[in-house]
Amino acid sequence: VTDTEQPNVVDASPDPTNVLEDPKKDSTPEEPKGVTDTEQPKEDSPGENAAKDDKDSTVEAPADVTKTANESAEEPKEDKPVEEENTPTNDETTPKDDEAKKEELIAKWGKWGFWDGAEEIRPKEDYCGKYPNRDISENDFPEDAWQTDAVYVNHYLDAAANIVSRAMEAIYEEYGHTREGLDAHGRVERAKMFAIHMVDFEKDGLPNIDLLEGGGWTTKKSFEGLVRRLLHAMMTNDTFTVVLGGHSAAAGHGNHFHQSYMMQFHKVLEPIFNRLGVKLITRNIAQGGLGTLQGALGSGSIYGNEVDVIVWDSSMTEKNAAHIDLFERQAILGGNRAPFLLGGDANIMKALHENADADVGQFGSGLIGIAETIDEEQVNTLPWAAQYLKCNAQNNDLCRNPNIRFRTKCWVDRPDVTPPTNQRAHPKGQVGWHPGFRSHQLTGRVLAFTILKALQDAINVWSEVTITGGHPLPDEYWHVTDYYKNIIEKTRNLDPSVGSCHDMRNDIPERVCSIALKGRTEYTPRANPDETSLTSIIKPTPDGYIPKNEDELLYDGEDVRNPALEIPEDAIDVHAILLNRRKLENLKVVEDVSTAEEVHFNNGYMGKIENRSFARPESTMLRGPTNGIVSRTLEESIVPGNGWEVNGVPPGNCDGTYSAICGRSKKSDCLLYGHMDNRGGIIGNAYSGWLVMNLKDLKEGIIIIKIETWHKPEESLRTNGWTEVNNGQRYLEGYGTTDDTHRRLEGLPDTLFFDFAIDGKVTSWNKDEFEENRRIPQRVPEVWTLLDDSEMAKKGESKDVELAIRMRGCARDCSFQVTHVYWA
Repeated sequence: VTDTEQPNVVDASPDPTNVLEDPKKDSTPEEPKGVTDTEQPKEDSPGENAAKDDKDSTVEAPADVTKTANESAEEPKEDKPVEEENTPTNDETTPKDDEAKKEELIAKWGKWGFWDGAEEIRPKEDYCGKYPNRDISENDFPEDAWQTDAVYVNHYLDAAANIVSRAMEAIYEEYGHTREGLDAHGRVERAKMFAIHMVDFEKDGLPNIDLLEGGGWTTKKSFEGLVRRLLHAMMTNDTFTVVLGGHSAAAGHGNHFHQSYMMQFHKVLEPIFNRLGVKLITRNIAQGGLGTLQGALGSGSIYGNEVDVIVWDSSMTEKNAAHIDLFERQAILGGNRAPFLLGGDANIMKALHENADADVGQFGSGLIGIAETIDEEQVNTLPWAAQYLKCNAQNNDLCRNPNIRFRTKCWVDRPDVTPPTNQRAHPKGQVGWHPGFRSHQLTGRVLAFTILKALQDAINVWSEVTITGGHPLPDEYWHVTDYYKNIIEKTRNLDPSVGSCHDMRNDIPERVCSIALKGRTEYTPRANPDETSLTSIIKPTPDGYIPKNEDELLYDGEDVRNPALEIPEDAIDVHAILLNRRKLENLKVVEDVSTAEEVHFNNGYMGKIENRSFARPESTMLRGPTNGIVSRTLEESIVPGNGWEVNGVPPGNCDGTYSAICGRSKKSDCLLYGHMDNRGGIIGNAYSGWLVMNLKDLKEGIIIIKIETWHKPEESLRTNGWTEVNNGQRYLEGYGTTDDTHRRLEGLPDTLFFDFAIDGKVTSWNKDEFEENRRIPQRVPEVWTLLDDSEMAKKGESKDVELAIRMRGCARDCSFQVTHVYWA
């Protein structure tokens, strides 16, 4: 690459097998001449020194630190809809229009101008893959690996610095903070919007909540840990995974899935990571009406075992510090990486940081940089992204108007698909406690800015070290194996007095605070859905039946252009700036997208989300065959029953990522909603027989099951019309049902028996014993610990075990839905 000719490269990954797309494929008029060893490519970008100047945004925390960072405001009252329209422009675009826009963006913002001039000599094999965590030694890189090529790396770092700078400038300008005309003081003031404050727990105590008006806070060591993770991903062409666990507001309910803040974060950063040769994976695993407990118990399976940053955002539904502590610990213990913990209880994060070296921080709101909306006339003078985000008490109705806060459309007509279910104008969930699309976008920008600043530091470290020390970058700056091991081991060996996790000892085995659990579930979204489903561990019946999801996608592939997801032509489009183009479908759309004719309020929800106490007196849990209740070993093997089925699981690949296609069911009344949040399970009753599951690598002697006991008989479609177990196919004598007539006590029949078997040894609980063993640690989840055998853990051996459950004595009236199984 010369310093005057810059190809518009689509894929700038330094992957050794395909470092960059051949510039000859580009439409640039003059063909590039290749990399020289003396000239470094430059970008026509405003303020090339912005990366350096933005250092002003990292400031020390004030000394008067008194409040915790996770304090949340009182939940808002429900808003009433106001008949007001905010209709987006539905312009028809042509390739010529897009090309003109592309050239306009390049002229102002510059473009990526780097590719590998020696691609043909690069090693083709994945030379990092054979090392733990891809931590190849600096001495083991192949001779022609790009990491050892000084010319290549210098150009790569120069281009990386420019694209990071360009992204930051675009975000600032998106909110009206252009760099043009700013002096040093002005740049410092501007930087406060996304400022990340470095706190010192020992000196300052807990962070002040005021720090959350900007970009949030972290510690110096934690930020350096984030930089290390990014350097590792860049050096090894690895993945970089960011995952959210939270409630409905964090999930983005009421908005399209792509409008949620995690997807807005991904939309900005994915083009940058792609240029840098890193695959960015972003998962929105938040679920409405719940805390994070059901996911945290199987964190490594449900959230994923290769997580670099995990975000907790569930303050409305999860106020108990013990539950947050469990979320943070299982995130560390459950995977191959010890993730950066972003969000949570400040006391818990402080304890984990000081006692386990965990990397912690809290993201802010960015509202300090948002101009106030005064009235309907003045708001039009503000940048489009900043409108209606901040109002004072006198005009707060403007900012809370659901017709302005939400911008949605459930369906856009297309010739190849006709929905069999009438489509709503707008999705449900557009209520007062759910932020609108602009709030989500701003939060996404705050999160993105945190990563961009860490990328700045990573690029600077790489450049400064190798200028004098040569290439490749020494291991000490980017290796992660020992770094992760230190955090994981310290977390595993924390004293019970540290944090709050052990306060859950009456609800779950205390050992869960220091042992990673595996998990399988039908709840969505979740990581690797096929591998982490309950159906993946269910043993087939003698005739080969395994419950499966019968719901199918109405259609596959990308959706057509939805104007609700587009921004006005004259607004700053950060994504387009980073791609050097606008990505639009050439489709004429005339329907109104924003008038919320129907805004739905879920009356009673505000009362339900309050964190109720389910504290129980100290007692010995009844767990497994050691409890001395009704336990016997069967003489014949347990045979899987035919009456279990999948219930409430959406079709598609529901993994919480940006490109996943999920939930386009024929029954859906809002096909473009995009959300994957569903509480599915395996449902059955006393006629269903045994549900048999194979649990791999049981070592610590812990099995926990989560069941929903409130389902109605009509939900179990498979047993409709049955009057006997397995519809008359009896495999075990003496295990049929009793008479169908009985009465309910606290929702469960007196005649209920719940049986579970571990490797064939059956334990039976009657209705009272079943209820006595039930634990309700949060508002919704009901869990039963079926095994807590610490002696098994001492043996240090792992084995595969067979777990089976069934109900007896209640016909179709005890319709239970198994949603999660956890074990260690």
